[in-house]
Amino acid sequence: MTQRTTLAQIRALGLTARCTDGEFRICVRGYPEAAAYYTHDADDALSTARDMHARSEPQLHRLAQWIRSHAVHAFARDGFVLCGFHAVDRDNVPFTELQHVRSLAQARDALGY
Repeated sequence: MTQRTTLAQIRALGLTARCTDGEFRICVRGYPEAAAYYTHDADDALSTARDMHARSEPQLHRLAQWIRSHAVHAFARDGFVLCGFHAVDRDNVPFTELQHVRSLAQARDALGY
């Protein structure tokens, strides 16, 4: 498996990935550097990415539920939660603003908490 193929498959899971000097770096989007995984093996990188993705999905669904509990439309998809915030523009015309949220902190900022 080539580096390009490995990186493409990891990114398709919604994770961040890069390869520098033969070392792969994998992380769930929005997670801190401490959560990143480093390896020189492409197969290890891909299997770890699949595991990280599987573990992050339930957290995203819980985040989407929390956001919905605050009367905001939200659903988890592709490594983030898509939120629809109802608002009005300066002419009092209603619209829905869409935001990608990946953490509770981002959700609280978007909701004004």
